[in-house]
Amino acid sequence: MIEHIIAIHNGKENFPIYITDRMVGHKLGEFTLTLHGNKN
Repeated sequence: MIEHIIAIHNGKENFPIYITDRMVGHKLGEFTLTLHGNKN
C-alpha cells in the first residue's frame, strides 16, 4: 500500500493522501484536519 493515493473523509470532504514509508504505523486520521476554526 506504500506509494498509493487514497482518499480520507474528514466528515465533510474527501482528501487525497499519498502514502509514504514514513506513514507506516500511524492512523490515517492523523493526516487530515477534522476541525476548522469558527468564523463569528
